[in-house]
Amino acid sequence: MGRVKQEKYTDGTAIVRGAPSLTPKLNLTIMVTLFTETRDYPRYDLRQVHALAAIQKVYLTRSAQRDMRAIRYELDDVCRCLGELKSSNFRHSGRYEDPLWYDVYRIRFTSPTEHVDDLYIKLSLGRGCLVIDLFSFHLTRTI
Repeated sequence: MGRVKQEKYTDGTAIVRGAPSLTPKLNLTIMVTLFTETRDYPRYDLRQVHALAAIQKVYLTRSAQRDMRAIRYELDDVCRCLGELKSSNFRHSGRYEDPLWYDVYRIRFTSPTEHVDDLYIKLSLGRGCLVIDLFSFHLTRTI
């Protein structure tokens, strides 16, 4: 099996190489940008997230759209998942060099195919808290 190797850079990025949980011939590279500041309480009110998800006020970044399609979710599924988030699913808030904070959640959610997925969700509330900006929506990656 391959070994996981992590390289950290001064600009806050990290590259992880190798994937021992995958087949030995597969070598995977994942680019991860680390938060420059974190805290252990959410920036955004979960009740507002639930209200916006109920009326599908969700903007997905290109990477979130790609990840959503990769796990065969539709917008309805994403909104249903966001509507089921609980405070116990919260992991941390973080930000990069800019002032925008992101709330990170992990949730076990029953997929459209009735499979239970362990999902990683990174979001913020944008435009005066009138829309959910979804930056990450994918299966949890273990490193």
